[in-house]
This record gives sequence, C-alpha cells and structure tokens, in this order.
Amino acid sequence: MRLLKLNAIPCRKIICYLLLFLIVPGVQVTLSGYFTFSGQTVDMTLVLAVLIGFLYGFKEGVISGLILGVIRDCLSAPVLSGSDGAVRISFGIGILLLFFAGVYGALFFEGRTNRNLLLGVLAVFTFTVIYKAVGHLAVFFWNMIFSSYKVPFDIADVLIHSVLPAILLNSVFAVFMYLILKYLGPVKYESRKKSGKKELTYGDSGKWLTI
Repeated sequence: MRLLKLNAIPCRKIICYLLLFLIVPGVQVTLSGYFTFSGQTVDMTLVLAVLIGFLYGFKEGVISGLILGVIRDCLSAPVLSGSDGAVRISFGIGILLLFFAGVYGALFFEGRTNRNLLLGVLAVFTFTVIYKAVGHLAVFFWNMIFSSYKVPFDIADVLIHSVLPAILLNSVFAVFMYLILKYLGPVKYESRKKSGKKELTYGDSGKWLTI
C-alpha cells in the first residue's frame, strides 16, 4: 500500500513549497534591512502568498497563506499598545493577512485571463494598496480608542512615506518572485506549456478577456 501518492502530491511540489516556506520568511526577517525604501521594507511573505494563489489557485493559495501566516507570526508578530499603555504581542494578524492574500491572488481576475506577469504584479500592487489602507485605518482607530498616545492621521504623509514605497518594493519583488514560481516553482512550467491549455484559466465561464 502506497502511503504517499506521488502523482497526487509530486515530490517537486513538496520540495519547492518547503524551500519557499523556509527561505522567504527567513530572508524577510533577517535581511529586510537591505530591502528598504523611504523607511518601508519589502513584504516578501505577502507577495509570495498573493502569487501562489494567483498562479496555482484557491486551495493552494489558502493553505500557503495560512502556513506563511503562522511562520510570519512566530518570527515577527506585530505588537499593539493597550488601554493601560502596555505593549502586547498580537499573534494571529499575520495568519489573517496572508490567508486573505492567498484568497485575493486566487480570485484576482479569476476565469477571465491567462495568469501572466503583468496581472501577477497588478494583483500584488492592488493587494498592497488595500493592506496598507486598511492597516493604517485600523491602527488609527485602535490608538484613538484604546491608546493614550494619539497620532494624527495625515493622508499625504501616509501615501508618500508608506503606501507608495510599499507598492514600489512589493511590485519589484513580485516580478522576481513570479519568475521563480513560474519557472522553478511547484508546477513544472514545461508541462503546463505543452498541455495546450491556456495557463491556469479557471472554469468555463466568463472567458471574455484573454491577455
């Protein structure tokens, strides 16, 4: 009796995901200081979660997002200040964030386009904007309600020193990560190319646009 069906879960997929889940979060935590711009650092795990969902579908996006989120929270969980002024580690935010990142990547233009580089970068771009906007608003309201330290919300400052640098860094890294996943990733590129099918287009409905 075969305990592991290699046709269902290829060795290549297991090895590739294992390496990605070990290397990318580790590089983000230990070497993030080398990938900065205007005070922001590239969010490698976020980019990876979005692109896995984008290239390989909903199921792998969700599972990968959850695993990456657990690793992210274990290595560098965010901290929040409470109403008493004490700073507490908030485990679970990374899990939630990267779960939604994987889902977003999988659903981005689902069933309507081929999964190419331009759309992959666009998926990372748009999710970064959403993440940054929601994050800044959440921090603002949290501090306003629970923290004694009040920080004014300056939209121009947030855009210039947070949102735009994060978009630039994540988009540049998305190009690199997309090429790694496509040509050296869990699914062999040649096998997809020779199948004659449009690359990872989902379902038969809504195929009114092909890029």
